[in-house]
Amino acid sequence: MRALPLIALVLTIAGFDSAQAAVIPGPALDQADSGHAVSGLDFNALQNSILTSFTFQNQGKADTVVLTDSVGNILHSISTPALTPSYTANINWSLTGGNKYFLLQTTDSNSMFANFNSPLPSDADIAIAISWIFDDSIASAVTENCCSGIRNLYWAAFNDVTTNETPLPGALPLFVGGLGALGALGWRRKKASAPAA
Repeated sequence: MRALPLIALVLTIAGFDSAQAAVIPGPALDQADSGHAVSGLDFNALQNSILTSFTFQNQGKADTVVLTDSVGNILHSISTPALTPSYTANINWSLTGGNKYFLLQTTDSNSMFANFNSPLPSDADIAIAISWIFDDSIASAVTENCCSGIRNLYWAAFNDVTTNETPLPGALPLFVGGLGALGALGWRRKKASAPAA
């Protein structure tokens, strides 16, 4: 019976790790942007998930990549080093289902981009709404004035945008089951050790 708590713990931990990664690769970026400070992606979170990594394709300058909400408030940021034109950022940024986000680089004339003009991709976690943003500021970029009628013409800055579904809901039944098993074991032990009336 002593193995029961260990089994419950292992099942609970396995449940927390069960989320599958989803990746939107994007095209190979082979053209250098010039004259714009802000480039990137506008996307909608389809469910609660975690943005776990992306690859920032750039012209080699140090930069700051930001995740903003729909009105441009910076929720997260990461500094990227100079002389690293293909930088993979490993992060842990929470996304809330139903919300709009912008993933943007913020250094002038540093983005790489590609001709795209294809249907905008999505997966179980996110849906790309605009595949390019070339603008002078975050505040201006999030107005989406840049993209009327040409939302999928170019793809800028980011490849391999990777998310994981928030794993807690899927693990919750295992966790509750583990707690129930531990409680039942404790009750049996208490009953067995109680003196006979």
